[in-house]
Amino acid sequence: MELRLEQNLKLSVVECYNRLAGMYSQRTRPEIRDRYLKPLLALPAGARILDAGCGTGHDALVLAEAGYSVKGIDLSPAMCAIARKNLAKFPAVEVVEGDSESAQLGDARFDAVLSALEIFHHDDPETTLKKYADLLRAGGILVVVTNHPVRNMLIHPENDYFAEGLVWEDWGEQGKVPKFHWTLRTYISAIKRANLRITAIEEHQPSRDLAAVQDSAVTIRAAYPSLITFICQK
Repeated sequence: MELRLEQNLKLSVVECYNRLAGMYSQRTRPEIRDRYLKPLLALPAGARILDAGCGTGHDALVLAEAGYSVKGIDLSPAMCAIARKNLAKFPAVEVVEGDSESAQLGDARFDAVLSALEIFHHDDPETTLKKYADLLRAGGILVVVTNHPVRNMLIHPENDYFAEGLVWEDWGEQGKVPKFHWTLRTYISAIKRANLRITAIEEHQPSRDLAAVQDSAVTIRAAYPSLITFICQK
């Protein structure tokens, strides 16, 4: 039953982002992106980066323009198709369709892994983060960007911060998106168990484009953290 549930959830995620791909291609999150890509853009020229859950390729595009070798992976065929089109002029960029947690990505290690707004689609953050840690070279960095647990509490029907697990987030006319809500303690514990060292934690207020879609159910616009970034090193 657990395996069937996991498979059904992944199918739901694929269906969801196939439907939302066109909208995502127009949403670039510049206010947040400039902050969470900063540690990656400090890497030496030619560094090899995995963009896990690459979506339509906005992050990969910034990294490619900076001269990095990027491999993007995403479950959604529609997202991958747009990403390949957006990144077609960069020979050092590859976009593959698949599950970042289980895909065979070769023996070469990455200098960095970026997980931007995708870790909440995995039902076990510890397992996923261990996979990403295994893909890093010694000294490599992992940047994880996810919904802030406080933000999730504000949209929870009972405002329950500690009610971890699967939630179906209502995006109004965009439909419902399946995600997992985890507390700050769970994220930090999963990172440590993956043998990664947290070098920085950043909290982000909602940007204009995020507030217009995902945070439409939250009435307090700038007085809460919408996203959180964990910067980690192997």
